[in-house]
Amino acid sequence: MDIQKLLLIVPLEHIGFLLADREFVGKAWFSYLKKTCIAFCIRLKENMLVSCKKNGKSMLLKSLFQNIKTGESQSGDW
Repeated sequence: MDIQKLLLIVPLEHIGFLLADREFVGKAWFSYLKKTCIAFCIRLKENMLVSCKKNGKSMLLKSLFQNIKTGESQSGDW
């Protein structure tokens, strides 16, 4: 079932957040979730390269979270 079909059954205001695994990644997918205001938590591989918004440089995802301890969380734009 794709997200459009899901939203026909479950109204957007009833969705607290989307929890997904590594297969659900991609710029278009993340942009769609942000555009529709669906909060999300997606598990990613630590060796994934991400682009920093502040300076445009690529870095390993794990470097963004190296100071986070087990049980802690972090969010925001980098």
